[in-house]
Parts: sequence; structure tokens; C-alpha cells
Amino acid sequence: MSEKQLTRRGFLRMVATGGAGAFLAACAPAQPQVVRETVVVEKEKVVKETVIAQPEPAGPQKVELVGWTVHGMDPEVEATKPYAEAVMAHFQAKYPNATFKYMDMGWDEKLRENLVTALLGGTGPDIIVGENFIQPYAEIGAFLAMDDILHDVKDNLIPGTYAAAVLGGKIYGVSQLTGCFAFERNPNVIAEAGLDPDKPPKYWSELLAQGAAITKAGGDRYYGYTLQGPVGFLIGGI
Repeated sequence: MSEKQLTRRGFLRMVATGGAGAFLAACAPAQPQVVRETVVVEKEKVVKETVIAQPEPAGPQKVELVGWTVHGMDPEVEATKPYAEAVMAHFQAKYPNATFKYMDMGWDEKLRENLVTALLGGTGPDIIVGENFIQPYAEIGAFLAMDDILHDVKDNLIPGTYAAAVLGGKIYGVSQLTGCFAFERNPNVIAEAGLDPDKPPKYWSELLAQGAAITKAGGDRYYGYTLQGPVGFLIGGI
């Protein structure tokens, strides 16, 4: 087996390409090396053979995967331990030589700052679950495309849940969990803007028109529509 160390990124790429079998096959027992030496003693040729035993190869290298803010995998949270144990049992059955280390690196802007710092220092995680800032880092090669490992489940994925993680026709992330944001309306604000709070908009065009009308009537005191931040770097977010 090659003495070149298998990196975490190499392990992830190997798994993504179904290369685990090739990795294990590379660890087949080495054959003993036979060294032949020819010696001439007074016109008689003598062949000496020395058998050099090769050291037993080490097994597949242990690999530790580091995951940042992976929901449900924090070992300190009792409520999610059954979920974490079930995930790890499945993972270790498939990859017995790999372990997983959870790290809480914050959320939203704090998580993004930690990611930028880690990428600049060359210490980025193997797996990250975070806000919707995938495309900018996929563009600089910080993320690996997942298409090869999603081929058997892609038909079951809802495109809208991973659309913001697609770049150049490749998928660089999928949702660990999804949810629907509900529209919350303040009837007092709607009534003050001269609209009927009992008749909510039915179409996006109506929502846009009412939002503009409420913002205009509010005069910087209230607004017809708000966004959950941060924005700016977050393209395609909420």
C-alpha cells in the first residue's frame, strides 16, 4: 500500500466516487521479496538466495471527519442522542475506519465568519450545515460536488430545497432538514394603511402591491414586508 497519507478530502472524494473497494483492495498482503546473489568461487558458480520478509501492511488508515453545526449530532444534547446514535451506527457500519467529530461553530453570520477564517487558514471542515452561503465558496473550490453520491436519491429530492446550492449544473449541498416559513401579518398595520386585514393577498402580485402600499403609508414607522437577514453576501436566501 502506498505510504502517501490519505487526507480527509481524499477520503470524501473516494467515498463520493464509490472508491472504497479500490482502497481496501490496495491493502492486499505483500509478497515476500527474494534477492538472488551470484558468487563465483574458484570457477564454480554458486547462487545464494536470501528471502526478505515484507512487513505486514497496516490496515486502512483511520480517518476523522469534522462536521460543523450538523443538526442533531451534538453529543451534549440529550434530546437528540437517539438520532445521533442511529446516524453513527449506519455510518460506522458502512465506513468502519472513519469517525465523526462534531463542532458547534455558531450559526448565521458567526458561522460564515468561522468558515471564512478556516478556509483562509486551510483548516476548513469536512462537512458543514449552515445558512444559504454555498455558491460563493463552491465557486472558489472550497466545496466538493455531490452529484456522484446523489444519483440514487436525486429523484426523491425537491429541487427547491437545494436550488441555491447548484452551481454550473452541479449540486454542492442538500438540505439536512427543510421547513416552510409562514406569512405573519399585523392586522393593525394593514388597517392603518387603509387595507382590509380580513382579505389577505391570494397572489404574489397582490402581496407585492400591498407591501408597497403599506411601506408608503408607514412613512418609515413600519414596512409592508421584511426580510430575514443577513443579506448582501446571501444571494437567494429568505
